[in-house]
Amino acid sequence: MRWKLKTAAVITPLILGACTAPVLPVNYSARDAGFAAVEARTSKAIGKRTVWAQSQAETVAASKQVRAMVQGKTISAETAVQVALLNNKGLQASYAQIGLSAAEAWQQSTPENPVVSIGLLGIGAPEVGLYRALESMIAVNLLDARTRKQRIAAAEAEEVDAFYSMEGEYIDVMSTLDGWIENEIATAATIVIRPNQLAEIDGMKPYEDKRVRNALQLAVDNAVLLELGYAGRGIVAENHHVGPMHPEYAEVEPPKTDPEAARALMEEAGMADYEHELFSIDDAWRKDTTDAVAAQLRDAGIKVKRTILPGSTFWNDWVKYPFSSTNWNARPLGVQIWALAYRSGEAWNEFGYANPEFDALLSEALATADVDARREIMARGEKMLQDDGVTIQPYWRSLYNHTREGLVGAAHHIGFEYHPARMAWAEE
Repeated sequence: MRWKLKTAAVITPLILGACTAPVLPVNYSARDAGFAAVEARTSKAIGKRTVWAQSQAETVAASKQVRAMVQGKTISAETAVQVALLNNKGLQASYAQIGLSAAEAWQQSTPENPVVSIGLLGIGAPEVGLYRALESMIAVNLLDARTRKQRIAAAEAEEVDAFYSMEGEYIDVMSTLDGWIENEIATAATIVIRPNQLAEIDGMKPYEDKRVRNALQLAVDNAVLLELGYAGRGIVAENHHVGPMHPEYAEVEPPKTDPEAARALMEEAGMADYEHELFSIDDAWRKDTTDAVAAQLRDAGIKVKRTILPGSTFWNDWVKYPFSSTNWNARPLGVQIWALAYRSGEAWNEFGYANPEFDALLSEALATADVDARREIMARGEKMLQDDGVTIQPYWRSLYNHTREGLVGAAHHIGFEYHPARMAWAEE
């Protein structure tokens, strides 16, 4: 077997920085009501301008606007959203696929095989890859299931050779198509269902009490959450946000499930009659996992109210909800995620966790280059996070995409990256 290399220009999730104007046809076609409807709904929902560049002049104008927004500046989430709407080629492609007359022209303007279609279905993460994540949330919210179905249709029609990422039922649907390969990679991508220890509700801080947090953990079975929330596509985690894919991971005793003990702890804390409000985004596996947490808490006799929010609302206050779920993308090292999310006072410490002893352990781990020595330190930190009841972190997600048979180098990347130079066709 030998590899036949082809120069591939990939429709990447988002391009920022020095934005050069792409060479596009002078005029695609007239805009019709399909895009006008998307534009109106976007403006009403999030107050941002959506542009479908149908000419070279419009593309250049959008590129200049993006450059002015990002060069030499600190990029806020608000700016990132507007940049994605103006500049993202995946969105431009999808606009052309919503039954618009320019679909064929747009496809002809992209380079030849391998052609990559954005199939990013709800991979939103506010804490990493901000621009990729925002592109994902915007694309999913704007285009919804219509483009998801069209991606399947594009695969069946042999119009594309690779998809960026697939989730939920679309993994199984794509895997039934002849000529397509399912690619899976085990990652440190995960979800946390966490109480915020600093959150105040009606003059009290319900999750400041360690007994309450421990009760929430004891009431749920992480293996059940993996099965119900993510269809078993991953490995069970241990409530400390370090996994076997991290080099410094230390094996510690896994968390126990004991609904009766959970109920007893709630009673001991005087919280037996308290109704917890559990927030989540309204998207696929994140919602399903959080629903499964609520169901198990109720089975343990713990009162729970579910509040499900659209992404445009949820991400505004994701670190502030008293009790909510958040998805986190992978980091190569366990100490990286601890430093971002669990150290006292960090901006992304959505747990409200502040433990000087843990901070000291983390500083020691960060300063220890030898992985075996660092693993010993991590074991103490992992046990501390478990005992402190910081979070329910139920599983590590496997990530999936699909590529056409014979295409190599385009399987799902652990960091949601594409490397066109590594893509090639295998020839017998």
